[in-house]
Amino acid sequence: MIFDLDKVRLARKLNPAPIIEAVVEIRFDSTLLSGNVVNKLLLEFGKEYSVKDLPLLQIPESIRDNDPQFQHLPVKQLIKDGLILQIGGRVISFVNKGDYIGWPSLKANVRLMVEKLRSADVASQYKRLGVRYLNVINSNILDHINLVLATSEKQIIEEGVDLRLGFAHNQYRAKIRLSNNLRKIDKGEKITGTLIDIDTFIEGFKEDDLLGLVDGAHTLEKQIFFALVKKDYIDKNFKPEWA
Repeated sequence: MIFDLDKVRLARKLNPAPIIEAVVEIRFDSTLLSGNVVNKLLLEFGKEYSVKDLPLLQIPESIRDNDPQFQHLPVKQLIKDGLILQIGGRVISFVNKGDYIGWPSLKANVRLMVEKLRSADVASQYKRLGVRYLNVINSNILDHINLVLATSEKQIIEEGVDLRLGFAHNQYRAKIRLSNNLRKIDKGEKITGTLIDIDTFIEGFKEDDLLGLVDGAHTLEKQIFFALVKKDYIDKNFKPEWA
């Protein structure tokens, strides 16, 4: 194991939160055609959502159903109060872009998503449940993480790095991407930043405790973030409310 996750101290909240996007996604198999799955899910969510077609909908359904690269991608986007649900023939996800609404509110929306998925009765088998958080730090983070990147001669701090890691923890797996090559404009100023992309997931699970599995994946994502980023950097930049 890269980190001793059980000893990591977690914060209830960071101010400001570095999260630019959070996604909870469920992939599944179905005995129905993908178009029928989408229609049944749309009926479950009702007319209070505005519906937007996504580009993948332009590809014929027969191709989407039989091509593995398309099967678990969304074709419709449902928007309500600035929050986003995405659905496809074999996938449903809740997406929080921009200002982070916090885990309690996010989980409440995920609970609704799970209830609608069950009520639609379209999933014959669950394939993957994932919780993914994208964080942006407005500096080169390499000198502020609990991970040393080095050659035989020197530590790597200033060079551009796009690092990908993967590991298993209990019943979950995790994929981490760390890139210090991010360029963005913030209030008219050019900023060099770092992307910390953490995807925690479980595959081939039972329906019995979907929300419990979501909680577990979210906890693992938090453990990885707070194990990766040094506590003194968090204290200095994010005014944490420690648990």
